[in-house]
Amino acid sequence: MNHGEEVERWVEENVLSFPTPEVVTLRSFDIDWTAVSGSFSVVLDDEEIPHPFTLSLGMTDRISVEPPYFTSPLGAPCSYCAVELTDDTWNTIDKIMKKCFPRFQPYGRDRETGIFICSSTPLSKRVIDSSEFQRAQAKINRDFSISIKVKDDQ
Repeated sequence: MNHGEEVERWVEENVLSFPTPEVVTLRSFDIDWTAVSGSFSVVLDDEEIPHPFTLSLGMTDRISVEPPYFTSPLGAPCSYCAVELTDDTWNTIDKIMKKCFPRFQPYGRDRETGIFICSSTPLSKRVIDSSEFQRAQAKINRDFSISIKVKDDQ
C-alpha cells in the first residue's frame, strides 16, 4: 500500500459521520470579539461532536463556520474534514448562526458611504448595528447554548 492509500484509509477510519438529527445545539462559545473569531461545540440530539468548530468574520456580511479538520494526517501535505454532516444539519447550523450573530459590512465598496471595506478595515466600520453587536457580545459566551429542531428549520 502506498502512502496516499494509507492516508485515504486513515481518513476513512477516522472521519466521524452523522445522520440528520432531530435537534442541533450550539454551545460553549469561545470568541475573541476584537477579531470576531473563535470556536464552539456542536451537539446533535444528545451527542456532542468531540472536535470544536470554528467561526470567523470573513469577506461576507455573515459569520463563517468551519468544521474541524485533520491537518497533515500521517504526514500528508493536506487537510481533511474530520466530520461529515448532512445538508439539513449544515442548514440548521447556518440558521442558528444567523439568529445569534448580527450582519456586518461585507468586503467591497459601501454603496451609502463610498468607503471601501477590506481586511484592514477596523471592526467598528464593519459593524452595521452597534446595539445588536453589543447584545451578541453580552449573550454569546461559554455558558450560552441554543437549540433548534431540524424539522422546523425546513
